[in-house]
Amino acid sequence: MKQELSISKLVKKVVDNHPTISDCLKNKLLNYTSTAKLIKPEIEKITGSEVSLESVKMALIRYSDEVSKDRSLHDEKIRKVIAETTLQLRNEVIVLTIRWETFVTKFDKILNVIKNSRFFQITQGIDTFSMVLEKKNLFSLMKVISKEEIIDIIEDQSAIVLQSPKEIITTPGVISFITNLFFKNGINLTQVISCYLDTIFIVNSKDALIGYQLLEETVNLIRRKYK
Repeated sequence: MKQELSISKLVKKVVDNHPTISDCLKNKLLNYTSTAKLIKPEIEKITGSEVSLESVKMALIRYSDEVSKDRSLHDEKIRKVIAETTLQLRNEVIVLTIRWETFVTKFDKILNVIKNSRFFQITQGIDTFSMVLEKKNLFSLMKVISKEEIIDIIEDQSAIVLQSPKEIITTPGVISFITNLFFKNGINLTQVISCYLDTIFIVNSKDALIGYQLLEETVNLIRRKYK
């Protein structure tokens, strides 16, 4: 019984570390025998000993029953937030990362440059500050920040901005739903920024229109259910 319990815990751990398997498990779309064969070597690597295929399969079935009970309720909450979300696309932005000391000591000068900008975001790290700003402001900003104070500049970026209802704050899984959508379509996220009800995804400009249309189609599809 003890070994069976440990196999169950290991199966949960392995499945949770494989998003595609986890999604299929929640929706009961798995062939349990095939999946058990797939993850069995990974479990054996963790345990350092051989485990039976049947025990892995049964653990998968039990875990599927467990997670699928909550899936419908969680999915419905996520879909309602998505349905009330609006989208914006901002092109020609850059991501500028500078030293922490530079931002603090030159804050007033930086603020003076970007105060009239229509799009500007700041993220504080341990040793750095990253700023997402319109490309047209870079020239003016470079007058107050030296090249030596700049750690990195990522150009050719766009911002996909989502404005959601207040429920996004208390609804787990909304951001995961969206980032998984990007992941499945091969869209890399340069940055993800959250500001109250706004969620901002910074992507390469070549992916911006595809990403925006993907989200727009998803939002419109979900909205149809609530009309």
